[in-house]
Amino acid sequence: REGMSRVPFEALSRSVSQTVRIVGKVISSDGKTARLELEPGKIVTVCAIAPDHYQSGFVEVICKVKTPTECEELKSVSFDSDFDLELYNNMLKYSSGRYSSLFMVVRA
Repeated sequence: REGMSRVPFEALSRSVSQTVRIVGKVISSDGKTARLELEPGKIVTVCAIAPDHYQSGFVEVICKVKTPTECEELKSVSFDSDFDLELYNNMLKYSSGRYSSLFMVVRA
């Protein structure tokens, strides 16, 4: 699971039935589901197994994509409230776009 791809909101529609990593701001949580904003105005509902990770701030979720806006959590970790989601999303764009070679893992 450690090698799962980090994906932006737009890639979820191409990732149905796959396991991915997403990062978002916690908008709401009822203990069973959480709503995360991955990008401004782009909301995903996560079926949560670790509801205490969704109390506030930001969270990274390894999840199975059910639909482009619904995921099932496999594992999650909470981040501090000062996490820079805009910077993270910019990094995702660069890592899968024109500058992808800068982000490749080289094994010795």
